[in-house]
Amino acid sequence: MSFKDNIKDSLKILTFDETSLTNVSNNTSATGYGFLTLVIAGIAIGISMLNLFSIILNPIVLIIGLFIGYSIFHFIAKFILGGQATGAQYFRALSNSFVIYWFTFIPFLGWILQSIAGFWLLAINIYILNKVHKLSMVKAVILGLLPGVIVIVLVIIGAIAYFGMFSPSALLASR
Repeated sequence: MSFKDNIKDSLKILTFDETSLTNVSNNTSATGYGFLTLVIAGIAIGISMLNLFSIILNPIVLIIGLFIGYSIFHFIAKFILGGQATGAQYFRALSNSFVIYWFTFIPFLGWILQSIAGFWLLAINIYILNKVHKLSMVKAVILGLLPGVIVIVLVIIGAIAYFGMFSPSALLASR
């Protein structure tokens, strides 16, 4: 499969096309294309920031960030929830889905487009967990939304701790 064919399949994954998802996840050349997709996505995000340092740094951060997130998702899916995919199959499907970030390069609109792409990629990840790892939709949704739930809980705990510490009644009680 050529890079051009891989991009076509990657774009079809964004429309929840199961055949394209299977093609990408089972194609060994899609591993390298996934890295290239991440590099181009990082450059596009950097261009939207109008910052040369971001253009250079974002691809590296994107690859490292994906490896950390992907490893956690794959471990939970495979070893806790009984998923069926290999690490390479899940990586290929997920990394090539980052083609969505190629369209976020527009300065001043990039952050809006990146937010939309992030939410869409969340749905795509749930779809990948369901189809590639063969998790039930319930398990895929729970796993896919778990990081967001954890972040929200931590923000709430932090807000409670912050405002509890600096509320007028807490300040009076400490005297």
